[in-house]
Amino acid sequence: MATLKLKSRAGVKDGIRWGYALGWYGEFGVTDDNDTMAKLKFLTKYNFKNTHIFIDQLDKKEDAEKDAIFAHLAEHDMDLMPIVGFNYMDVSEDEAKKETDRQVKLLDKYAPLLRNRICHTGLSASDRFRNQKPLAEILDTLSDRIGPLAEGCAQVGTPLCTENHGDYYVSDIVKLCQLTPHLYIFLDTGNTYLLGEKPIPAYYEAAPYTIGGHFKDQRVQPQPQAYPLNFEVGNSDIGGGNAHLRECWDILRKHAPVPENLTMMFEMFPPPGMDPITCLENSIAFVKSLEGSTL
Repeated sequence: MATLKLKSRAGVKDGIRWGYALGWYGEFGVTDDNDTMAKLKFLTKYNFKNTHIFIDQLDKKEDAEKDAIFAHLAEHDMDLMPIVGFNYMDVSEDEAKKETDRQVKLLDKYAPLLRNRICHTGLSASDRFRNQKPLAEILDTLSDRIGPLAEGCAQVGTPLCTENHGDYYVSDIVKLCQLTPHLYIFLDTGNTYLLGEKPIPAYYEAAPYTIGGHFKDQRVQPQPQAYPLNFEVGNSDIGGGNAHLRECWDILRKHAPVPENLTMMFEMFPPPGMDPITCLENSIAFVKSLEGSTL
């Protein structure tokens, strides 16, 4: 894999940047809707530096709202990570080219104002379990369709990454990155447990391709007496579960391609009996305890 040079945009400080992705709660004064400014004000209160936004959602906003968003980002040294992409598996080559061109133009237009270092895509309409095609064929198709988008994002200066979202094993995403120049991993630490992966081996495998991630914890509990057999994965404050996040952080700092410029976002869902504010405070305290976390 070619050496990645990941630098902040003009006016954006280099360094590890911590943000907040999900969930949004009434106790925060924010809900999971399109009120981007309310989310940014919440982020500022807790010194978070970023969250995400769908590039098409941004483009549809009124100019006055966009101007307010961009001004807030610049004033508070913040950024918004755009989410790009389309249904990679179920479009024709011509449709894929048109959609790629359209979204790269939007990214080129907005990236300087969003101040983002990276952008994100999901692996739309596919997974390793329900598709009838062999996995190798699925990954080849994904690579063919994502490749031009990844190239376009790289030319804009915001490398493209994709997440292990409970749809593929980390090893599958690594293979996809190996097939696709300029594609990287946005590591979701908690989602390893969704597929029964061992977290620490998955972190080692993902780290050389990881440029950011959702820092999420999970509390897990096997149910060997249950039928059907199941493995319960439950909510947790960050650092309070079983995802081995301290070990994950050490692995990323040693093996990520640009560990000094990681883009990390909380994904935080309170366990039963814990209110969101307490969950947030516990999570922030844990991340602050990590060596070099910069939060």
